[in-house]
Amino acid sequence: MGPSFNPSIVPIRAKLGEFRNNVAHSVGNYGLRIFHGHEPPTMAYYEDHLSYKCGKNGIMGGLLGKVAFRNVTVASNA
Repeated sequence: MGPSFNPSIVPIRAKLGEFRNNVAHSVGNYGLRIFHGHEPPTMAYYEDHLSYKCGKNGIMGGLLGKVAFRNVTVASNA
């Protein structure tokens, strides 16, 4: 949408750079939300993540492509 719209740019299919060493706590909804349809061209690793005391889920996502979780902890979420 908008003047900068380019149909050849599709973020949910872009390569993930790095997602490592993150903490989410006491947030209103999700500690980590990966949008549905995330289909990176190569394996995307979400590593060393901790979500706790979040208002909904520690991690939320669905219909994901080449996605893997390493050393992820979720605790005391709604």
